[in-house]
Amino acid sequence: MTINLTPFVELAIAVCAGLITRCLIPWLQEKKGRERVEKLYRQAKIGVEAAEQLYGAGCGPDIKLPYVKNYLQSRGFELDEESVRTAIEAAVYEINNAVLTVPAELSEIHAD
Repeated sequence: MTINLTPFVELAIAVCAGLITRCLIPWLQEKKGRERVEKLYRQAKIGVEAAEQLYGAGCGPDIKLPYVKNYLQSRGFELDEESVRTAIEAAVYEINNAVLTVPAELSEIHAD
């Protein structure tokens, strides 16, 4: 007497394929999108810092903003104006509000 396991194997393959389609693929797409946003933000921060270094604090956004946009486009970011501007503004905010931390070793030193 032999048992035909083919229907059970086909069912297991169908269930696995369904799980992959329903769960794994959307998760991967979400992760890829999140990584792209993080990469955009990091590149915007680099562009903002470079523009600040090149043009100085006295230059306004009318000169620096096109520089950063061109920098992002050269890195492969072809996004709408609002997304690029939001990433740039977030980078500027972080740079302007950076908090300098003092290492614990230095904070223990007291001036006599």
